[in-house]
Amino acid sequence: MVGQKLSHYRILEQIGAGGMGTVYRAHDERLDRDVALKVLAQNLAADREFAARFRREARTLSKLNHPNIATVYDSDAGPVTTRPSRIFRRVRRCAASRRAAFR
Repeated sequence: MVGQKLSHYRILEQIGAGGMGTVYRAHDERLDRDVALKVLAQNLAADREFAARFRREARTLSKLNHPNIATVYDSDAGPVTTRPSRIFRRVRRCAASRRAAFR
C-alpha cells in the first residue's frame, strides 16, 4: 500500500504490523499533517462481524481523551470496497534511555 492514497491520506511507509492489521505512516493532504493509519487485515475484513466490531471500537475510541490513548481522527477513509481503517494521531517513539530520564 506504500505510495497509494486512501481518500486524502497518502501512505508513506509501513511502521508496524500484527494480527489485526498493518499500521502505516501517512500524510493527511487536507490538513497537512502526518498520521498513523491502521488498516484491518484482509482475512479479518472479510468477517462482517469482526469488521463491525472494529468500526464500533473506532467510535468508542474517538470519544476518549487520555494522554496514554492515541487520538482517533477518522475512520474508514476509503470507499466502501476497501478494508476498514482508522486514522490516529501519530505518536513518535522515544528511546528507552530518554523515557527513563523522565521518571
